[in-house]
Amino acid sequence: MGRAAIAAPEVSVGEHNDVRRCAFCGAAELEPARLTMGQSAAGVEVTVTGVPGVRCRSCGEAAVPGPQVFAVDDALRAVLVAAGALPASVLEQDAADIVVEPVAG
Repeated sequence: MGRAAIAAPEVSVGEHNDVRRCAFCGAAELEPARLTMGQSAAGVEVTVTGVPGVRCRSCGEAAVPGPQVFAVDDALRAVLVAAGALPASVLEQDAADIVVEPVAG
């Protein structure tokens, strides 16, 4: 019954973040944090919680290191394509060209 599930790309994110200073305020006040990332298209929302990142104790901004944000972004886009909310051509775009901001979680 129905279509077979389409697997999103396997996502591997490490526990160690290689970020030393806040990209927003420059403070060396970063602490490990679990963040929420999400995307939406055509009324479909996809959210991933527990993404390893860092939060600045000085300004409160949060960030996910590049390799991890790109991997999660690829998976989010794959789910939106599988749900029919985005065309398959978005999977060919380089994740570095797409801005994804973590949502405090």
